[in-house]
Amino acid sequence: MKKALLTLTLFVILIAKSVAQLLPLNVTIGATQPSCGLSNGSVTASAGGGAGSYTYLWNNGATTPILNNLIPGTYTLTVTDANGTSATGIKVLNSSTCPKVNSLSFGFTTSTSVVVNWPGLDCATKYRLLLKKNGSSTQITKIVNAPTSSYTFTNLEPNTTYQVRIRTQCSQNGSVLSQQLSPIFSFTTLTTQGIQCLAPLFIESSIIASDSAILTWAPAANVIQYNIRYRVTGTTPWSNVFVNDGNAESVVLNNLTPATGYDVQIRSKCNNNPEEFSAYSGTYSFSTAPLRMAEGFSTPNVSLYPNPADQVVYIALHSVKDQNIIINIADILGRTVRTETKTVNKGAHSIPCYIADLKAGIYMVEITTGNKQQTLKLIIE
Repeated sequence: MKKALLTLTLFVILIAKSVAQLLPLNVTIGATQPSCGLSNGSVTASAGGGAGSYTYLWNNGATTPILNNLIPGTYTLTVTDANGTSATGIKVLNSSTCPKVNSLSFGFTTSTSVVVNWPGLDCATKYRLLLKKNGSSTQITKIVNAPTSSYTFTNLEPNTTYQVRIRTQCSQNGSVLSQQLSPIFSFTTLTTQGIQCLAPLFIESSIIASDSAILTWAPAANVIQYNIRYRVTGTTPWSNVFVNDGNAESVVLNNLTPATGYDVQIRSKCNNNPEEFSAYSGTYSFSTAPLRMAEGFSTPNVSLYPNPADQVVYIALHSVKDQNIIINIADILGRTVRTETKTVNKGAHSIPCYIADLKAGIYMVEITTGNKQQTLKLIIE
């Protein structure tokens, strides 16, 4: 009985081999695609049919059915059976990149330190943090091991603006990095008294005449004084004006040269330390008008700011001579709610009008000088 079963088993095996040899030789290739810009792809070949006893030959010279640690590219395999019959298969491994960090934030900040946070990336093995003072070409680099995604910079200078960028490292040895650094992000350390002192933003010109200009800005926090410096574009020496009011929103620059370009920068002082200012703002540029544009009192020579307003609105104007200015404020129905007369000298002026007692709504501000008149719309919040 056992002998009969053994004979039957051998017969089945022989039949199976014969059937397999009758099937055409074929090959299939599976793949794991590379990731993170690394050489970590793989291919796995499987052959069937033909006469068995397969040999493998890849286009890169490899002779095993499984290949690991592959770079992106096209991999072609030739499989040959015992009868010399061949079949081919092709697999393409796609390229990948080491991703960059796109955002970061600043946590606890002191006069000499700051905490930098960023979103962690699965591909990262390390992060390279680059720090430099604003305006300097010297930078320092710190390496942080993933998955940590924060770092505290110490030994910084008080009241100083720094720039930070991050680069992802995807290989342990640093051979694979993100192609790009993160965008530049800036922070300013606190002053020696532990407060934030920043330069004002959004510098604009309200009035530009031939010999004067009124510049406005959005006030910064904690300021006790503003230092405005200006110069003719393309020259080196700066002229300085100091405004000893932390709530100020404008400055008048007089004695300018007609038809001339000027550059302006502003910085803040937030304490009584004579050496401690914020960094200067970015440069704002403007050009004075030719003399012919300053003759008379025309529409471009009067404006209101801020608008809308809630406590005080400033009337920015340029006067061609010493004279009285009549300011009349009327509601939307034309009813006068306030009339003031101001005496101004020749040149640019920023005249405050206090409106905290007026109801919210739309008002018309009429400015009269001599026989000239202009009406502007004012929104009170």
